[in-house]
Amino acid sequence: MTLLAVETTSAMGSLCLADIQKNNFEILSTRSWQKKSSHSEIITLELEAGLKEADLKLAALTHLAIDNGPGSFTGIRVGLNLIRSLSYALNLPVRNFCSLEVLAFQNLKVGESAVIAIPAVQDFYYGGVYLRNDAGIQCLRPVESMKQARFKALQESTKVEQIVL
Repeated sequence: MTLLAVETTSAMGSLCLADIQKNNFEILSTRSWQKKSSHSEIITLELEAGLKEADLKLAALTHLAIDNGPGSFTGIRVGLNLIRSLSYALNLPVRNFCSLEVLAFQNLKVGESAVIAIPAVQDFYYGGVYLRNDAGIQCLRPVESMKQARFKALQESTKVEQIVL
């Protein structure tokens, strides 16, 4: 089974091709790029290069995943357009994931919770509250746009141990 995962919510775009089994996976190729004006200018070229690097054809894909934000509205649309087109053409289902959940998984140990945030525009951030448990990541408070001063209040009101930026 072969997964293509795409992330285009920020200025740095990326994609990953992986061989996935029940509870195991092997990364076959990763590609990342810094957008110059739009991810749409390069995403298909990077996909082509990733497939070549992994010695795969599009027909080998069995699973598709897309980062649904938070982040750049235009960037999300570019990644979603690619994944939806591939889903339609290859008759594959699509799974979505949240970049904040990925950061929570990377930064928290089982039993820990935190405010997880990423920069938005000006002095705003996108942030939510997450708990890592045995089953994975649980969202305790949905994503919202906030100024940095709001982090402390959110941390105190939800009694989480830390803030991860």
